[in-house]
Amino acid sequence: MEIYVDWGSSNFRAFLVDGGKAIDRRGAAGGGTLKNFSAAAPEKRSEAYAAFFVEQLGDWLTAHPAAPVYICGAVGGREGWVETAYSVTPAGFAEIRRNLHKIAPEKLHAAANRNIYIASGCTTLMKDGRHDVIRSEEVKSLGAAKHLGLGDALLCIPGTHCKWVEIKSGKITGFETALTGEVFNLLSENGGIGAILKANPAPPVPDAASFDAGLALAACGFDLLTDLWQVRSQKLRDPSPPQDLAAYFSGILIGHELRQMEKFYHRAPAVLLADAGAKRDFYMRGFASLQWPVLATVDSETAVFTGLAALK
Repeated sequence: MEIYVDWGSSNFRAFLVDGGKAIDRRGAAGGGTLKNFSAAAPEKRSEAYAAFFVEQLGDWLTAHPAAPVYICGAVGGREGWVETAYSVTPAGFAEIRRNLHKIAPEKLHAAANRNIYIASGCTTLMKDGRHDVIRSEEVKSLGAAKHLGLGDALLCIPGTHCKWVEIKSGKITGFETALTGEVFNLLSENGGIGAILKANPAPPVPDAASFDAGLALAACGFDLLTDLWQVRSQKLRDPSPPQDLAAYFSGILIGHELRQMEKFYHRAPAVLLADAGAKRDFYMRGFASLQWPVLATVDSETAVFTGLAALK
């Protein structure tokens, strides 16, 4: 028996595993590290993480006291339960496994006497001198490629911080990050864009035509910062503005993200790692608008489960 956990900046998801199969699942949308624990004083942070972990999974822990726990995600970052050292690209399962971090007894607190391992995350240095980091996406991208039987792959992983991961010969060789999700979340709640979106709530089902209008604006080649203002000005001045301003906003952001990544990856066939829903649908529409081929889609549960299973 084992426990796998994907614990990121926004969400907490866990699997109780027996014989390689998930026999129970648990999730907490409000369990993200940034929202709940990053503001805690450093000396109290590990205690807060441990308390939340036990609160969410206490019945599993009691029923299976010997089950080891394997975790990936922002929980291993600088403001996480413990900070783990990054694996450096090129990195495959062997490198990530070698760098698994076992939480020391003094950091376990409420989770005392439990063997808990956190994946390392991954860092890369680009040829132009830029640095980048991922946590959980190293496990998910390698897991998705393994699930599909691919030694070489380009993964697009939408999220708060959207990641694009290159795998060659079974190892992560590089990646890029776009703040698409974070920009959407922040501007939807603040400033002029936030005000116009709150005054015009999104419909229950996002409007594809409004999203496509945002993609079309991004395709015109203007700057992202000037395009974003159109979310507000279109509503104020256009006699027939987009019906769904939130979808229009998403279209602008995703359109610009895809066009930037097109420069890096030259429309190499991609694997989209996203759960079913509007986010996956939006990215698929974005890829189609550029005639950028998508080899396959993989849900995040399959990717993280396969990836963590390969680390034990």
